[in-house]
Order: sequence, then structure tokens, then C-alpha cells
Amino acid sequence: MIKVENLFKHYSVKGKAVAALDGVSLSIGRGEFVAVTGPSGSGKSTLLNILGLLDRPESGEYRCAGVNTAGLGDAELSALRGGLIGFVFQAAHALPQLTALENVCLPTVYSSVPDERRALECLAEVELAERAAHRPGELSGGQQQRMAIARAMVNRPLLLLADEPTGNLDAKLRDEILSLFARINASGVTVVVVTHDPAVVAKARRVITIENGKVVADTGAAAVPEEKEKARVPAARRGLGRALLRQHVRMAFDSARRAKLRSLVVFLCFTVGIGAVTLAGGLGGTLRKMIFGFMDTLDPLVLDVTPDSSAARSRLSASDAETLLKKGKGIEAVYVASIAPGKVSAGGKELSLPVYEMGMDRLAAREMPFSSGGIPDSQGGAVLGAKAAAELFGKADGAAGGEIAVNGRKFKVAGVISEMNQTRMRMKVNAFSVLVPASPGSPLLPGAAPALLEVKLAKGGDAEAAARDVTALLGKAHGLTLGQARDFSVLPEKSLIDGMKSGFKYLNIFLYSMTSLPIFLGGVAVMSVMLLSVSERRAEIGLRKAIGARNNDIRLQFIIETIVLCAAGGAVGIVLGVGGIYAVSGLMGIKPVT
Repeated sequence: MIKVENLFKHYSVKGKAVAALDGVSLSIGRGEFVAVTGPSGSGKSTLLNILGLLDRPESGEYRCAGVNTAGLGDAELSALRGGLIGFVFQAAHALPQLTALENVCLPTVYSSVPDERRALECLAEVELAERAAHRPGELSGGQQQRMAIARAMVNRPLLLLADEPTGNLDAKLRDEILSLFARINASGVTVVVVTHDPAVVAKARRVITIENGKVVADTGAAAVPEEKEKARVPAARRGLGRALLRQHVRMAFDSARRAKLRSLVVFLCFTVGIGAVTLAGGLGGTLRKMIFGFMDTLDPLVLDVTPDSSAARSRLSASDAETLLKKGKGIEAVYVASIAPGKVSAGGKELSLPVYEMGMDRLAAREMPFSSGGIPDSQGGAVLGAKAAAELFGKADGAAGGEIAVNGRKFKVAGVISEMNQTRMRMKVNAFSVLVPASPGSPLLPGAAPALLEVKLAKGGDAEAAARDVTALLGKAHGLTLGQARDFSVLPEKSLIDGMKSGFKYLNIFLYSMTSLPIFLGGVAVMSVMLLSVSERRAEIGLRKAIGARNNDIRLQFIIETIVLCAAGGAVGIVLGVGGIYAVSGLMGIKPVT
């Protein structure tokens, strides 16, 4: 069953190499009951770990059931360990969140063949069938050790390895455990027990004594020749398996419930991190929509000419538009928007309101928000501000489709603008404004001063050069001398576009820079907490390895635990982030984008 030749294993203690095993050679046949004894630090446990495939020797050969273990990988070693070897330790090392039945069934989960019926049989064999639904904390010390023996036998191993199995038990319980070992050995299972207990040594049929890493005494006969043994060698498990995945997920929730503080730290880290990213992304998108929505109303081939309110004389005239059309270079058209007080009446009401006479195609380009209706499709249509509509018709929503008279000329209300945006209109408009189509042949506001001249350049025109040319032409037309303050302003819309793009770029950099810090700190905190979790659960990890878990299984378990906590924290972070987007957008008075 076991054949080891010339095993060596050293450990470094304070920089010095200490021999745990120093050329150990021995054979143990199938069905033997062997006690391995010797003083503390002699190498007994190291030998047991190598026999159980939990550790590797530095040199030498170990054959288990005829299989040379030297060239095997983790998956093959785990399959051998889970299928051929059972472990019993000084402590039961039961998982507290599982019942006795689930603890005993655990090795079958790692072998991809969960078998509760077999687990119940093993519990019955150790007289614990009636305690199957109880958790380890509800069992006595002796019952827990019997449960551990049932767990070791559930996969029908050929070899049972026990490390000080009676060290924590009184004499009565010790004798019960030794009786169980004797029954197991009588069924053909090889039993190897590391012990200091003379009572255990007395029960064994063979005693091997180890001192200073060497076998110094062996009372047994030669082992059964390896070639006569016909052991069933289990194949390495492929894939994860649904039962194991379910067990990983369940353990993730159990672990989170047991370690509440640790779980809370991970949860909060991801809540803050994901919430910050969601908030930054949402606000960035909202601002982007707002900024680029405004940018959609801009034309890089348009110059906006407006009166300068800070000048002593601030006035544009219709002749300015004619001057630019005749003398300007590369100018395709000049659109005039005039303003003057007008008498506006509807349903017997008459009000004096600011009236703007302008091209409706230019109003369409501004993409103003309409609460009802839209842009007029004929010269007989008009657009009202929300407050003007409410004053004339009682409520803004009922104005669209109604009729008004402006300075005696009748118009049909085509739409109501919910918010008169001065930046979009490039004029000083307000909610009481009335917008009517320009009629070049028959102006509604004769003699009204232009509030805005929109200079449209020909395709391929240079906006900056054109702005200089327009400034010079209007300055000359207004009789301005060199150095004299201008009474008008010329703004290329292209400069607004470039400025907004640059500003938004830096805004994005700022927002995501601010969110990167909590994400980084959250990641560091999660790594620290999970490393602490691994350190705290070394006994559990060792148990899982002993019952057949692969390194990938252990790794996946902790990854799933982290994912569960991070997913929960991320979900809450998204909800809080979206709430923050709506709250901040509401304070800013803009429509959020999520």
C-alpha cells in the first residue's frame, strides 16, 4: 500500500536547515494497523503529511497504491487523496455552518459524486445517525471525533491516516475511537496513526519509531509486495461540477454571515467605489448631454454679432447687415433678429410684451425645449414663452393652436417654449417673449433695432479670419477710431464649440480622477481583508485539501466569496449612485442621464 525510499525533507529554522526526514525508507502493506511514535519534532507529522499527499519530499520516492507520486500534478494528487486516503486529526475540524451530515458528505462533493446516502451510512456506523441534522457545536467532543472518522471513511478509502486522534479525549472516549479504528482496520483498510499515547501504541499491530528524522525502530514484518496490490486509482476530476459550485456559493454566504465585520468592510468598499463611479459617470453623462445638446445648436460657420451693453452707445441697425453682405468676404447670408415692445392680444386680453422678429429656421437651429407644439411652418405662425402663454390663455398648455394678434397682425400659436434659454438664443429673451417670423417685405417691427445678427459663412470659411473682418467692417461703419471701445461684440460659434470640448475633457478627467481614489482604496481594503480571511481559515483550508480539494477549488471558493460581497456592495452602490445623480441634477436644475 505504501512504499517510501530514501525520503528527505528539510525546513529552515532561523536561517539553519533542519532535517525533518533524513533518508526515511519503509513499506506498509494493505490491511496493516501501524502506530508511528517518537518524540516531538522527530518528523512524524512531516512523514504523515507526505504519506497523505499534502506535502512533497525534497528527494526520494513515494508510491501510494502502486502509483509513483513524484510526477503528479495538483489535480492528480487531489484525486488520489480524495479517493484513496482518509484523514483524522487531533481536532475534528468540522465546518461549523454545516450539519453533521453535510460535513461527512463534503468529501463526496469534491469527488463530483455527492452521496448523502453513503454519508448517512457512515454516520450510522459511528452511531451518529440520529445526530445527522445537528451542527458541530451541538455535538460533544467524542461525537465530533466520530463524525470526523465518518467523514474520513465516506469515500471508502484504502488508507486511513490519523494524527494524534485521541489527544483531546479522555480514556473512555479514547477507547471508543480506538475500537472504531480496529473495526475499520478489520474491514481491510490500512490504518496509520501518529501518536504519543501508549494506549494507541498497544492497540497497533506494528510500531514504527522515528527520531531526528530517521526510523530507529520497526516492530513489523515486511510489507505486502506492491505488485500484488490491486488498488483502484481514481481519475482526476474535470471541471467544477454543479454540486461543488452550489457548495461554494453557500459557503460564501455562510462566511459573510459569520464574519460580519470583515464582510461589512468589503461591502462598504465596493458600495463607495461603485457608487462613486456611477455618480461620476451619470453626472458626466448628464453634463455631456447638456453641453453637447447646446453644442448641437452651434454652427462653426456662424458668427454672432450682438450689441455691447457695456458701451455708452449700444445699437445695431439693419444697415449693418447690408454692409456685411456687400463688403464682407466669404459671407453667405446675414440673419437679423429684431426686438421691440409690441401689443399682443388674445381672447379679449391685451398685453405689452417683448416681441422678437426672426427667421424661424434659426429658431429651429436653437433646439429650444417646447412644452407643446413646435416651430411654425408658415409665416402666420408664432411661438410664445411659457409665461406669455399663461397670461394670454390662462395656462401655457392650452395656448398651442390658439390665435393672437401682434400689433394688429394675426398669428396662430404654433408652440410654447417651456424655458427661454438666453445662451441658446444668443439674445436676452425671457418667458414673456413672443417670437414671430421675419417678413422682409412687410416687417412687423419697422425701425426696430436688431438684437442679433447671425453671419453665415460660406462652406470652408475661416471663422477667426471672418470675425476679424466683420469687426473691422462694423467698426468702420460705426465710425469707431483706433483704440475706441466697440459698441458691439463678435463671437465665432466655433470658439464656443472648441472651448466646451476642452472644458468637458478636463471635467471628465477630474470626475474620474476623483472616483479612482475610492476604487483604489477599496481594492486595497478588499485584498487586505481577504488575505486576513485566508490566514484565519488555514485550518479549514487544510481540511478541504485533505478531503480532496484542489488548489483551484480553494482559490475559487475565496473568489466566489469576494464576488458575492462585491456584487452586493456594487448593487447598493449603483442604487445610491443613481439616487445621487438625480439629487445633484435636481439641485443643478438639469435632466439627469442614467
